Amino acid sequence: MSFNSFSLKDIVVGQAVDYVWEVTAKQIDQFALLSGDYNPLHVSTEYAVDNGYHDRVAHGFLFGAQLSGIIGMLLPGKRCLLLEEHLAFPSPIYPKDTILINCTVREIWEDLSLIELKVKAKKKMIDGREGQTVARGKGEINKLKDTLINHLNNNCSKINFIDINEYRVFPDVAMRDSDHLRRPGWTAEYARLLKQIIKDFE
Repeated sequence: MSFNSFSLKDIVVGQAVDYVWEVTAKQIDQFALLSGDYNPLHVSTEYAVDNGYHDRVAHGFLFGAQLSGIIGMLLPGKRCLLLEEHLAFPSPIYPKDTILINCTVREIWEDLSLIELKVKAKKKMIDGREGQTVARGKGEINKLKDTLINHLNNNCSKINFIDINEYRVFPDVAMRDSDHLRRPGWTAEYARLLKQIIKDFE
């Protein structure tokens, strides 16, 4: 899974991400171990089939764990916190299912740094079409504000070292020596870069 790092100002209503989840029996077993939920509906194929299901059923919060990964890694991505989640599971998820998960920004409260995501997941059919809806719901996420130092580190590839105690900026490790700081033109160029990055941050 890739890693996005949207700031709140980069996110707009209607922005969406799609993710494909390939469900495996191993994932279900690992989640049972992690959660302690060994309900036979989840871990016994025979029991599940005897009770009207096609196979053992994935835990609802195994889907929730996938959703957590999407929120923390893709939308909104880095530096966010899931505050609230509402999910319904109208159809079961089985091992070997391919699940198409869509998360769409439904509302943004900039003053509170909150984002509401609409969540919908469907099975992918053998012919590639979308099938049954297996999950739907919403989540509210707090988009944590970036810090200036993180912003500098993430947005200026030319500035490789920042001494946050002295608030001095060095272009590379070789120029940490104080003699190099007196080179003509260096201070003005990096001051200009730093000023622009701080302006973008604000």
